[in-house]
Amino acid sequence: MKRLIGCLVLLLLFASAAVAQLDVHFLDVGQGDSILIITSQEETLLIDGGTEDAGWRVVVPYLQDLGVEKIDLVVATHPHVDHIGGLLPVLAAFPVGRVIADGQIHTTRTYERFLTAILAKDIPFHTPKGGEYIELAGVDEILVLHPGEDLLPGLNNNSVVLRLVYKDVAFLFPGDLEARGEEVLLTRGLPLGAQVLKVAHHGSRTSSTSAFLQAVSPRLGIIQVGADNVYGHPDEATLANLKALGATVLRTDEHGRILVRTDGRECQVFLGPPVDLNAASLEEIQALPGIGPVLARRIVAGRPFCSIDELAKVPGIGPGTLRKLRGLITLGEVEAGCASVP
Repeated sequence: MKRLIGCLVLLLLFASAAVAQLDVHFLDVGQGDSILIITSQEETLLIDGGTEDAGWRVVVPYLQDLGVEKIDLVVATHPHVDHIGGLLPVLAAFPVGRVIADGQIHTTRTYERFLTAILAKDIPFHTPKGGEYIELAGVDEILVLHPGEDLLPGLNNNSVVLRLVYKDVAFLFPGDLEARGEEVLLTRGLPLGAQVLKVAHHGSRTSSTSAFLQAVSPRLGIIQVGADNVYGHPDEATLANLKALGATVLRTDEHGRILVRTDGRECQVFLGPPVDLNAASLEEIQALPGIGPVLARRIVAGRPFCSIDELAKVPGIGPGTLRKLRGLITLGEVEAGCASVP
């Protein structure tokens, strides 16, 4: 088994040498889940898409801002609308290489439309079982931990659970798995340890049991949850269980988008919306990774930019710097105006 070292969580921006990196974007889709992973070899994995409204309003524009042209793998953890609804706009807006889903029977109109869109586009579709590995270039492994051959009662408890490993850092994505599913995972003997945990079911009391969290032993727990939601998520008991383990807890309702970037040894965590290069102050720009006072002044002098790629014309900014800036910058409203120019 791959040895895992501590994943150092840095809640700040800093410049470092250009190295291969894995980016995990926890999107702020309100009361729902959507996670975009871009591997060190530029492969893309999207886990869930929030509601359909969030898909059009948040997920699709975010992918477009990043310059994503295709999704190599889409994972629908389970058929609830706050997870699969936003995948409908994604399927409409981007080519998708393959889709993985839990395979549960569900009769909602949203789920029917989701399956129909996959069929209409002739996208390869697979329902994996625990113990399978998923191939994706740029990561060491993606192991399916759940569901097993026999499905459990309740859609949440059959969520597709993935454990992704990149060098010495592991991420665990349990969907909306609840206590019954966690108990089954604990008995299977599959690896659960991960430095970064997407906290299950928006931090609900029905998930994140002490035994499960102890087996995972996360350094960082990320909760995707809507502000002032009617469910009372996250529950105080879940927060207490995470605190007891010494985990740092971050929430999309408090921080907005959360980006975890790792070189396979350390993790950098970037909170909040991307920096608008066409409107940001000199100080905000020079705080970006790979950008100091000199490059910041050159960027300000070259404004406005109509596309992210135009940054490559700024002396001193090469592909490595652009890679580090991805997900951290946007061009605001000026970019939309530029799009209409022939």
